[in-house]
Amino acid sequence: MADPELFKLPDAASLLGLSRASLYKMAEKGEAEFVRLGGRTLMRRAEIERLAATAPTWRPDPARSAPANAARRKRPAPTRNGG
Repeated sequence: MADPELFKLPDAASLLGLSRASLYKMAEKGEAEFVRLGGRTLMRRAEIERLAATAPTWRPDPARSAPANAARRKRPAPTRNGG
């Protein structure tokens, strides 16, 4: 069987690594489009691919990461209690 052209929102969200709520918020802002078919809200494969392809590249800011990493190094190591 060929790959589907329409996806249920939970499946589309999973493919994108998002929640359904995030998809709805994106649709409210006009950033994502859904289709209605037979009372179901679906997302086209092309729309999922477009969202993935146009997602901005992100890298953590070293200036923001340094204090958090320093704080983690100061924490005591977790202990295991043998039960």
